[in-house]
Amino acid sequence: MKRFLNFTIITLLFFILWGSPLAAINLDSLAQTVNEAESDLFRIGRIERALDKIVREEPEAYNEFREKIEQNRLNTHQLLLLNSFQARELMFRGEFEDLLNLPTEANPFIRFYRGTVLFYNGNLNVAMENFKLANELFRFYNDTIYLASTFNNIGALHWHLDNLDSALIYFQKAKEYTHWYNDMLENNILAISNTLDDKALSLYQIRYIKQNTDNENNPYFLNNAIQFYKQEKSEKLDSILLHVRSLYNYISEVPIEILPEFIRQGWILDSIVDVMLKQPSNSFYDDALNELLMNEIVGDSAFTSEVLHQLAVKSNSASDSTLAEIYRSLNGAERAQLARTIFNIDSDRRTESLKKLAYAARDFQVKIEQKESQFRNYALTGLGALTVGLILIIVSQYRRILQVKESARLSMANAELAAKNASMQEEISKVRSGIEDLAETSMKRLKGLRTAVEELGSNQKHAIGLLDDLNVITTHEEGMLRFKIKKIVDGTTCESIESLKEKMGDREILILKLTIMNFRSKEIASLMGVSPQHVNNMRSKMKTVIEETTSLDYDDFMQKVENELFNA
Repeated sequence: MKRFLNFTIITLLFFILWGSPLAAINLDSLAQTVNEAESDLFRIGRIERALDKIVREEPEAYNEFREKIEQNRLNTHQLLLLNSFQARELMFRGEFEDLLNLPTEANPFIRFYRGTVLFYNGNLNVAMENFKLANELFRFYNDTIYLASTFNNIGALHWHLDNLDSALIYFQKAKEYTHWYNDMLENNILAISNTLDDKALSLYQIRYIKQNTDNENNPYFLNNAIQFYKQEKSEKLDSILLHVRSLYNYISEVPIEILPEFIRQGWILDSIVDVMLKQPSNSFYDDALNELLMNEIVGDSAFTSEVLHQLAVKSNSASDSTLAEIYRSLNGAERAQLARTIFNIDSDRRTESLKKLAYAARDFQVKIEQKESQFRNYALTGLGALTVGLILIIVSQYRRILQVKESARLSMANAELAAKNASMQEEISKVRSGIEDLAETSMKRLKGLRTAVEELGSNQKHAIGLLDDLNVITTHEEGMLRFKIKKIVDGTTCESIESLKEKMGDREILILKLTIMNFRSKEIASLMGVSPQHVNNMRSKMKTVIEETTSLDYDDFMQKVENELFNA
């Protein structure tokens, strides 16, 4: 199931909390409301309101407004908000490059705007760093409005990076600081419940959102509702699809969040090329392009070789980008035939056969990228063969790490840490060498993949046969991997884990270790023979025990254990 989540700035509901805006700019009146504020809370709210009005209606009046403010009444937090006006203005005008070049000077508001721009530019890891730095400062100043916003956006970033458990945790933190109905946050929770296949939570969210909002045409809500009804309430699907179709007369009016559904249904696609070329490169664009490449309309003459190349360049999906480039060498009829063939292949079976492998390999890829950026291109090929290879490397490296730990226990205590670090450096060197070999092999296989994809249009049965073979191989590999993972995890421990054994049972300790190794709830449930909901319940209890026992935040404790296990 594709994900559709809402990532935006929570604005700052000061129009609601502190009164409606004035009809026209009156600098004396705006400054007076700030100067006469009864408390710091009201003062920062009125500064926020004034800056928002000025940036929208008369930006050049900012300096005059600032001179009218009694600076001696402002605390540090309020001064930082006042000093972030330039970033706010650049954000409002869409001058993103200039905003990114601004010095932050430890200003959390500027960090916040920078993180938002970096997200929309696709620079997710750097966006995450900016939001976390801003979050620490907002926590220091007890700014609950921006804390809720940064927690939400960090959750959204984790979602885009496929860290689903972390995403849910940060959305829940955002809700703790949100003391009003937040349509964006509620839709994010609906989207993640769809992704985690939590039917009860999805149904609850749909009903809750309908009860608390007057805007049931929110594109995020419509998309998430469609995804839920497709899986669980098929009898209501036709009516919601008819409703969505009736909202728009032209494809250019359709929000990017529900554009994939219009492509899938073949609705008003007359100028789809122009619409796609104008979209920014992000996950919403990737979802739309994926649907487009499986739709017969890709055979239309409007999809020239140059257009297909531009669409491929913007894609963040290696497989979709490759397919778009292959389409360039085909004529319209051939493209349409290949699109039909790909669409008719059972996508659910294809997705499920590789889903666990791709998720298990993801975290290892990220860590390799952090150690050496030159391996990014190798790690992001997205090919099934490379994914399987990376998983085998993970198992091999964990086995060797365990052997190093066993050997170190027999050594003198004062030499234990040095021996482990030396062994880890050797293992990292071997991993890098192995990745280079895998990358060279994968490039050769990529050429073979291009040839195989070109043949799919004329031999659909052969394509399905290949996928069946892949499923057989994958099933065998997953069985072996499950046995090896359980064996490795049972022998992995550290001081922090040992300290919890009086408070937690063996099964809870096992879930903790698997969580550290970035296994999803469904994967842990499969290994332990329980339901995903049981795993989630256990995690919630573990979080409470950890925070009460260790006096550490859950995320900080998990990072500490990871450092101890892997000598980070």
